[in-house]
Amino acid sequence: MFKKIISLMLAFAIVFAAVPASADDLSYDYIALGDSIARGYGLKTPKTSAYPAQFATAKSLTCANYGVDGMTADELLAALKNEEYDLKGAKVITVSIGSNNLLDLLIGAIAEECGIDETMTDDVPQAITNYASALIDKGYTDILSNHYKNLKVELQNNRDIYAECDRVKNELIPAIAAEIRKANPDAQLIFTNIYNPYRGMDAIVPLSDNATAAEPVGPLFQPYVNRINSGFESNDDYTVCDIAAVFAGRTDYVNANLDLRDMSKFSYDPHPTYRGHTAIANAIAELYKAPEPSTETTTETTTETTTETTTETTTEFTTEATTEPTTEAVIYGDMDSNKSIEAADALIVLQYTLNKAAVPFDDTDKTKADVDGNIKIDAEDAAHIMQKALVSTYQFPVVKNKQTQS
Repeated sequence: MFKKIISLMLAFAIVFAAVPASADDLSYDYIALGDSIARGYGLKTPKTSAYPAQFATAKSLTCANYGVDGMTADELLAALKNEEYDLKGAKVITVSIGSNNLLDLLIGAIAEECGIDETMTDDVPQAITNYASALIDKGYTDILSNHYKNLKVELQNNRDIYAECDRVKNELIPAIAAEIRKANPDAQLIFTNIYNPYRGMDAIVPLSDNATAAEPVGPLFQPYVNRINSGFESNDDYTVCDIAAVFAGRTDYVNANLDLRDMSKFSYDPHPTYRGHTAIANAIAELYKAPEPSTETTTETTTETTTETTTETTTEFTTEATTEPTTEAVIYGDMDSNKSIEAADALIVLQYTLNKAAVPFDDTDKTKADVDGNIKIDAEDAAHIMQKALVSTYQFPVVKNKQTQS
């Protein structure tokens, strides 16, 4: 019986994926494209806390966030050419892209200087952190200082990195904008430029005599950030949201902590904090052009808009931006978050297994979908959810396992 459910659902999902849905089914007011910054990497609740969600909530827009961790400008362009996203009907589209093209090269340069073979580890940033921690534990802080001096030379006017910056700004960004315009010529298109996550930060290195050395990190990256950003210029196709200026000097907007005196807190994670996401949402909100109100409701709409703007600036964004909202309890199998397990939830999981780019899952989605508790999401999870939709008393394996353990 269980295998029959899987077979039937797979057949249904494949047919469903092959037949274009109506515009009403797929249309969103707002679509966010881009990398892990758009997706909300590092947040407890990216689906509600990342800048696309904050902006959409403030402006009462339906939102689809297609951000993908690690996505480069090349990968986004390929996805657009392959028509992996349905952009029709969107009133506003934002794009956060280009950071990984630069960051991959910069991290590669740091790894090479530290003697780390990138092909031998799945997590290069963590390998670099572990290496630095080992040097500090053994008191070899002079080696760290030498690495920094060498990197200053290596990263000064690096031709390969400048060439990649030029490729992003001269080729990829215009091509991405053109592909979006082919799919949706009418939406307001907003590109966020890239920020220097280490601007205003020093690496605090402990020395053997209990003194410390402060090594500026931001200046190593700034020339390349400026080079890419010189290609982001508002034009007839899109508007640029100047996130680089918003983040300048705001170390509280990023997760990085470059104080090597306490390696338990050290991080060079460049992603925005919740406060940083709020700042991005605010910046986009300032550029957003709401659809023209009808003549009959001009006075009423104007009054409402004025009130809404005040609330966003002083209450919804600024006041609550310090702390990210707490995570709600997970309901296994409830993929659409309507607090009910239905066939539609099973279909969402199946669609994810068939095309992860078209149906992106955040960490909470993945937890809810893994109802058999085997740390992977496949057709069997969808079958379990369908079983629960048909028989309300059915218990998911993950729930049974937790009850057994307790």
